Amino acid sequence: MDHQIIHSGDHEEAIGAHAGFRIRVVTAWDAGARQFMATAYVRGSETEEEVALAPQGKRFALMQDAQDHGFAIATQWIDRQAGG
Repeated sequence: MDHQIIHSGDHEEAIGAHAGFRIRVVTAWDAGARQFMATAYVRGSETEEEVALAPQGKRFALMQDAQDHGFAIATQWIDRQAGG
């Protein structure tokens, strides 16, 4: 999935889209667990509120794996909303 990355001091945001929905995945370092965790947010349009999708308690050694997981749960959620 093509996406734009925005770096911040303590986290990274990736913005992408799927089936007309906007996906924002925030990946952050969990210092206590010494792993990365991602939370996905989905919105259908700019006038709608974002829906936060729980990371399902998963943490990853690599930031990219956490980000990929965030996009995966977001696209699965979107597909379920679309009846697919």
